[in-house]
Amino acid sequence: MAQVLVGGEVDGELAVPGGRYVRRTVSPVDRRKVIVEPTGKPAGLDEAMAPARQQIGELLSGCTPQQLEVLFDYFTRATDAYRTAAEQIRDFISD
Repeated sequence: MAQVLVGGEVDGELAVPGGRYVRRTVSPVDRRKVIVEPTGKPAGLDEAMAPARQQIGELLSGCTPQQLEVLFDYFTRATDAYRTAAEQIRDFISD
């Protein structure tokens, strides 16, 4: 997922040791904005995330299908809500 950042949000190095994993480009609509897009996945990410994935899998395995449906619906709608809020904040900051 690409992310649009404005002004001072883009300071610091957008890489991790061993490789670059994002690309920065100027927005074609507003040259003050920078679009940050992922270009790869850090080596070892799957291994680093394995314990958390295991614990979450164990937690979810105890849920009924109805509970899972509610959880997945919540996370889907919450993701959309956070994305919309972030866009609104960016618009407010850039005005």
